[in-house]
Amino acid sequence: MQCYTEDLMTSESLRRTYWIDSSKCGAPGGPHVLEAKVGLASGSIVLLVGSSALRSTGHLPASFASPLSLLTFSVLYGVFFMAFEMLNYESYRHGPKNYTRFKYSRNLALGFACLLCFCVGYLWLILLVTE
Repeated sequence: MQCYTEDLMTSESLRRTYWIDSSKCGAPGGPHVLEAKVGLASGSIVLLVGSSALRSTGHLPASFASPLSLLTFSVLYGVFFMAFEMLNYESYRHGPKNYTRFKYSRNLALGFACLLCFCVGYLWLILLVTE
């Protein structure tokens, strides 16, 4: 199954227009996996920050700030990805040429940024906790 952009030449401006035919590429259950990842990341943030009240000092060590900020960025990228994905899908349903290469690239970048921040943040957090 192919999921590539198709080139169209318009005779007026002789410029290329790119779009993605989303019927050719789909990931069943994809948004549900992302929702679970965002829920897990935000739940971890709340649990770690909430557990700081149980510590004798009343706050988390400063070394936890970087992994928590990565998990926060993971949540933000995931929410933006889902919002733009829904918005672009609605736009695509009204006209397939509305889903441009820029929109496809932006959604792909947000999705992978969410995944990367999630994985690196959790690995970093695991290394800090197990020291």
